Amino acid sequence: MRAAWVGLLLVWLTGCNLMAPIAYYLRPPQIRKPLHKFPPDSTVLLLFETQRIRDENPVFERALFERARAIFREHKLPVRLIGPAVVHRLRREHAGFSRWSVQRIGREAGADFVIYVRADRLVLRESPGAPVLTPRLEARMKVIDVHQPAAHARVWPDDPEGYAVQCTRPAVHAADPQAVDRAATKLGRDAAWWITAPFVTIDQEKRPPVEP
Repeated sequence: MRAAWVGLLLVWLTGCNLMAPIAYYLRPPQIRKPLHKFPPDSTVLLLFETQRIRDENPVFERALFERARAIFREHKLPVRLIGPAVVHRLRREHAGFSRWSVQRIGREAGADFVIYVRADRLVLRESPGAPVLTPRLEARMKVIDVHQPAAHARVWPDDPEGYAVQCTRPAVHAADPQAVDRAATKLGRDAAWWITAPFVTIDQEKRPPVEP
């Protein structure tokens, strides 16, 4: 009799042990809806700025924008994304560009909204000439409506400091002169996922993509 009870207990425990992984695979997908939606047919400027001039990196910016535009297209967002080429043209053509507000930059670029990304740190190597590259980005981002009064221009997020973005890549040796540009390109593409994530539907069970 005792052996029968022990057998039943073992069957029950085995069943419990199996239920957890079964429940894991059968649970509903962990989908996160967009945190902010743009009105259909909007023109959106992706404006990236660094706090320090020495951190500016056109290779990073170009990779960031191109990948962000591709992500918006993959998710079929009904918006037109414009980026650094427009901003660089405005900077060349207007001597007072550095004094423009984000809203004015957006208006002059022909945008309805600006995804404003302000980098606190954009680092490829810790010091000039360092043999190891340690790519990382620490930034804050906001969505600005260029048509609203300045006091109400920020339409997302509620936090006035903005939405935090952090992206890092594994350290690599600067083996040749092109290594820095490769690192900047890969960091830009990785960062694009984090910067576009608030605007698209995300499967939270999938790891963020990383450039090989």
